[in-house]
Amino acid sequence: MTVWRRAASPTSCSLRHALLEEDQERLRNKSGANRLGFALLLKFFEVEVRFPEDAGEIPVPAVSYVAQQVRVPAEEWVAYDCAGAGDQAAPDGDPGRVRLP
Repeated sequence: MTVWRRAASPTSCSLRHALLEEDQERLRNKSGANRLGFALLLKFFEVEVRFPEDAGEIPVPAVSYVAQQVRVPAEEWVAYDCAGAGDQAAPDGDPGRVRLP
């Protein structure tokens, strides 16, 4: 069970999934499903130090909480393709670094 699964209450969502000002800056040029998906992957990575294997690893309360912060309907999460997020090399080609979609 991931930390996110154990921490899916409203109180724990506000503690673990709050987007900081620097997170908001990273989201500035994204919209819709990409904005929500990027934010969820960012927060998941911060907590788990890995990307989710599938969208089901991110609990509904966390999706709802982050969706409110980025002002995107939580339903947009189903439109985001997070498959392979951890398989992408960084733009400089360094396989030791991973870039977020």
